[in-house]
Amino acid sequence: SPYDVSCIITTLTGGDEGACTSTEDQDGEACVWCLASAGQGLCVTEQQSEIAQQAGIQCGSSTTEGDEEEAEEDDKEEDDDIAGSPYDVSCILTTLSGGDEGSCKATEDQDGEACVWCEASADQGLCLTEEQSEIAQQAGIQCGQRLDG
Repeated sequence: SPYDVSCIITTLTGGDEGACTSTEDQDGEACVWCLASAGQGLCVTEQQSEIAQQAGIQCGSSTTEGDEEEAEEDDKEEDDDIAGSPYDVSCILTTLSGGDEGSCKATEDQDGEACVWCEASADQGLCLTEEQSEIAQQAGIQCGQRLDG
């Protein structure tokens, strides 16, 4: 499902690369670890990792080399219409580039809506679209309100 946040939940609960790659998404596929900087990683589904890679973020190369190349070919056609969907990584990219709550709320998703800051733990936050934040809240993650100007 495009609403699958099972891999992202691993990040929000403090999971590292090992925890990520041993986690499965809702379709039973292994999650992929993406590394945006030395101190910031994110666990995502294979399709989400392909979007992140299009934005220049390194994903999966140290953990899923063979599987990723096959899946990349299978999923390329599905990434064409990501605006307005949980695949919109505009807000997540703010997190991966070291953004904080302020920069998150100042960022807009591909539909022009303000991003939402979610607190997973005392030292781990995540910038999500409104739709993604609603899914995260269903999993018990605290998310702030979207700023409407």
